[in-house]
Amino acid sequence: MEPRSRLGPGDLAPDEERLLAALERDARGLPEIPVRDTIPEVTQAVSARPGDRVGPPDDGLTPLFAAPELDD
Repeated sequence: MEPRSRLGPGDLAPDEERLLAALERDARGLPEIPVRDTIPEVTQAVSARPGDRVGPPDDGLTPLFAAPELDD
């Protein structure tokens, strides 16, 4: 496939077609956020230094998923 080319009928495998259909179905109810509304958040994230907190304050309800530390 060439850069900037478009997918046509039959370009995806059956499992890829099913996945695409499921993603499109699940995305129907999501709000569309205009790009201009995300500029402040993106600018903040780009200008942040490593270790800076980016985004809304933590409400303590968001679970943190991390790999367990294993003893040797």
